[in-house]
Amino acid sequence: RTTLPCEVSGSQPIVVNWILPGAKQVTDPNYQVLPNGLRIHSVAKSDAGRYRCSASNKAGFQDGYITLEVLVPQKLQEPVNRTISGLVDHPLRVECKIEEGKPTPKFEWELNGNPFGSYRNYYTITDSGVFIFNSLKEEDRGVLTCIAKNPAGEARMDLKIVVESLP
Repeated sequence: RTTLPCEVSGSQPIVVNWILPGAKQVTDPNYQVLPNGLRIHSVAKSDAGRYRCSASNKAGFQDGYITLEVLVPQKLQEPVNRTISGLVDHPLRVECKIEEGKPTPKFEWELNGNPFGSYRNYYTITDSGVFIFNSLKEEDRGVLTCIAKNPAGEARMDLKIVVESLP
């Protein structure tokens, strides 16, 4: 649950009205108008948006705006195949796709439980969830783990890397 603040002062009586995004009504039991704001009892993705607090009295009116961003834990898209094969001494591209998540997550990668260090010429990592072995080696076989993190949590996916060599 969360409370959107709306502190008002001025000559009484003051009437406060809330305008909600998506044509929602304050009369919905999920919303409660408080003397100093609006409480949302059970926050959902659909509650994200711009809220308007409008205060009025006989002297006029004043509007205040609050944007509510709802954090959504990321969910990783299931790949067609969790086993990925590549040829030794060739590049291998692995992609970790997000189905949902807000804000957009940051990606980390591990091979056989070990985080990748700073050997940037050995691999390439993009902000969009792509991992590229620039030149696949025998020691790259094993479990490659994609880790997507945002303030709402983290999601992990294990992919099996198979290294093949020419006869």
